[in-house]
Amino acid sequence: ATASCSILEDFQVDAGEITLVGPWPLHQARTCVSGQPCEIQALDGYHLGDTDHYLVMDTCATQTAAPLFTGAGMRETTAVDIVSWGQVAHTAAGGIYQLCWCRPLDGSCNLAEKYTVRLGELALRGPAPLRQDRTCVTGQLCRLEGIVGHLLTSLDQVMVLDTCGVSDNTGGFLLRFESHAGPSMDLTEDYT
Repeated sequence: ATASCSILEDFQVDAGEITLVGPWPLHQARTCVSGQPCEIQALDGYHLGDTDHYLVMDTCATQTAAPLFTGAGMRETTAVDIVSWGQVAHTAAGGIYQLCWCRPLDGSCNLAEKYTVRLGELALRGPAPLRQDRTCVTGQLCRLEGIVGHLLTSLDQVMVLDTCGVSDNTGGFLLRFESHAGPSMDLTEDYT
């Protein structure tokens, strides 16, 4: 009788081994902080290389990277188990993003849709949404209530500036936390 190759027992001859390269497991979770450089260490996988590419995206294998993530979310430098996006601070909104992987077998990791392997999640601590406008009156107590974001803590600080990250003549001022319950926070500053 001739084998039909339709059941497991029909496959009798060992023809060799196959090595599957890439990140593993596919549920690795890492955390970075918005407003600071991001470096991810100890990524696991089989035969990961220093030419592998990593991209931060809302959804892997789509045409766009995460907005406001330095370098459009594409890693700048990497060692076999360290991925860094350089020393520039990321200004993306806090939230959960996808870590996506690409091996440049034919030099084709230049398009976001080539990053088809989701190796896990990147939790970005920070405010979300980024536009949480408030109004205060000069000479009165200012309460900025309900500042929301991802993984915010009572140790986080907010500074009021004309332009974020740029020194100016006003010197800015820090706001102190009055309470913190869950994902929102209340900030108070006395301007009198």
